[in-house]
Amino acid sequence: MNFKNIILVIAIIVVVMGAAAFLMSHKAHPKDDSRISMVSASNLTEGDNFTVKLTDINGTALPNQNLNIIIVGDGGNSTQMNLTTNSTGEASFELDGSTFGNCAVKVKYSGNDKYNGCNFTDNIRINQKVVIIQTNQTTFNNTTNNTYTSYSYYDDEVVTTTYNEYY
Repeated sequence: MNFKNIILVIAIIVVVMGAAAFLMSHKAHPKDDSRISMVSASNLTEGDNFTVKLTDINGTALPNQNLNIIIVGDGGNSTQMNLTTNSTGEASFELDGSTFGNCAVKVKYSGNDKYNGCNFTDNIRINQKVVIIQTNQTTFNNTTNNTYTSYSYYDDEVVTTTYNEYY
């Protein structure tokens, strides 16, 4: 073999080894990207459900995936939840009243062997639930033999008060 042929064989070996190293360093099937979106409205009230959805970049739901959700209120208090997506890729929880006001929402998906992880951040408002209790009260008074009795009806419940002397 002459010197030119030896150089050519060495060059071919170097190119083949470089191509093999490149192919080994890059996976044959790269991971797909994922995306988180908020399903809930941005203005919520205590007792409402907060819901997010995890999909691939084509909008296909990713079920049985773990999400970490943190809601930080403007007062610094926070709520953290670890949830698993359902068959439609959604994860939700009921707002329990521990965080109110203008809040920052941070959702993290760490990914798996098929999908890259992703993050989602947005602002929402959580309002305190206002409870109005309305009762219907009817009072009847009865006075006999120096005894005063008051019968009060509160939404079908009777409350009786009796005094031994009439004033």
